[in-house]
Amino acid sequence: MTSKTEAGNGQRRSPEIFRGASVPHLSRRAAWLAVGVFLVALVALAGTANDALLCGDSAVYAAQIERGDFTQRTIHIAYYMMGYAFTRLLPIPINMSLNLMSAFLGAMSAALISLMAYTTSGRHDLSLVAGGLLLTNHVFVLNAVSAEVYVPGTFLLLLAALLWLHRRSPFAGAALGASFLVSPSAALTFPFFAVTRPRWRALLTLAGVASLVVAVAVVPNLRDYLFGARGLLNAAGDPVSYRTAVLKEGWEIVVGFFVCLPFVLSGLLRVLREKALRGLGVGLLATWAVTLVFGERYVDVPVQLPTYALMCLVGALGFEAFARPHRVARRAGHIWFPAATSVVIAVVAALATRAAGPRTDSLLFESPTVPMLTGVAASGLLYALAGTAIRRLPGSRPVARRAIAWSTLALLLGATGAFAYARTAHICGRLADYESSVLRLDRLARPGHIVVGRWGKGILFDRYAIGGLSEERWINTEHMAGSWGEALQEAAEARWAEALASGREIWLLESYPALERDLEEAGYVLELFGEVYRATRPPEEAS
Repeated sequence: MTSKTEAGNGQRRSPEIFRGASVPHLSRRAAWLAVGVFLVALVALAGTANDALLCGDSAVYAAQIERGDFTQRTIHIAYYMMGYAFTRLLPIPINMSLNLMSAFLGAMSAALISLMAYTTSGRHDLSLVAGGLLLTNHVFVLNAVSAEVYVPGTFLLLLAALLWLHRRSPFAGAALGASFLVSPSAALTFPFFAVTRPRWRALLTLAGVASLVVAVAVVPNLRDYLFGARGLLNAAGDPVSYRTAVLKEGWEIVVGFFVCLPFVLSGLLRVLREKALRGLGVGLLATWAVTLVFGERYVDVPVQLPTYALMCLVGALGFEAFARPHRVARRAGHIWFPAATSVVIAVVAALATRAAGPRTDSLLFESPTVPMLTGVAASGLLYALAGTAIRRLPGSRPVARRAIAWSTLALLLGATGAFAYARTAHICGRLADYESSVLRLDRLARPGHIVVGRWGKGILFDRYAIGGLSEERWINTEHMAGSWGEALQEAAEARWAEALASGREIWLLESYPALERDLEEAGYVLELFGEVYRATRPPEEAS
């Protein structure tokens, strides 16, 4: 590290922590800035959350936490424990309580990434940039207002990473083990720890403590953990398309960072070029690659969320290269590479979107729109213009340089945040509309009605209508499509045929053209109730 005198004169402190040369320390100012980031993040995230659940998994977790059941689906046992404690401390309806728990841990994650930015760079302003990039990332924001495992797991991973950088290997191992108990995908981040501090004794301590924490929780429920309904070995055997996985992660990066993407690209170029930062760059890329190959199994699971959080740290370093080129990045490549790559990414994403068509099976994995991709391309051009202006200004005008750099950051960060929160509010509104539609129809329904929808919608119906989990009142369209095997397909089709023949009232939890044609041919009349279709047969037709 440089001396205090150099730091006071504005010189950049060389982040030797990735080469093992020095142990970083946190200043009091950095700690207070992290508190400020936490408070801003908590207000923003808690103000966006509502009491609707994101998906069927959220309903399953809520029901299990409500019962205090830690013996089933133990692959997420630490999440159940955290949720059980949080919902007892916050005595409000459990759905809202779990959403707020994610918001709280999301705000803590923003504070942790700001501390990691200071640890890496020694600059207080970059801690604010890193926290801002995470707080405006749409992938992060959506999961931070949802009762899901991904943000709690990311919080524990970032805590482990911060402790690891500060040479607290046993505590880092405990946090890493706890993150694994929230979601086993935490194990895929081990390359980050191995590359950023390649010290065998520290790595053995990290792995040993993490394994001990995992063993204490897993051994009593080993059979369910490995072979249960959500068992680790069952999940490992699920099919995966790497083409779909690459497209999915590409969408997540574009949708998440939006017009702040040039800062991230600049940071990636910097951490791979600078010897002192190369451990961070290689560790991040290794973690991304391992997670892509071994972690991607489902299109609606943001398994790379911890990687995206660490990319916010890289984005802060990229902003430093953009704002202080005469001290950090003298080569013009730090301007033209991010700018050109942003434009190329936008064009490729537009072509891929057109080829793949719209997706409706995931609220997050919706195809980027033309205006959004135009914004990404425009951000690359703005980045190039502002970066060129900063480089051409003489050294005697530092105030003008800072004004251009920070106004550009404010503009791009503001646009990204507006996009992220508007999009998240829209999704939360749709989820709330679905909840209100289910509750309204449940009051108006005829006795013996039956519900038809895919698994996630059906589980949410159960949660909202009866407060529990039961598949007796609904037919799974995924079963009807044969996605879960021939036996379940035949059973679902038989139930559908019986419902049509008997004239029972039928709800469609979303639009299914083929099923709607069956209903019309059977004499049913469809009526839209918010997000749900109600199909009834007139009395003379039913008779």
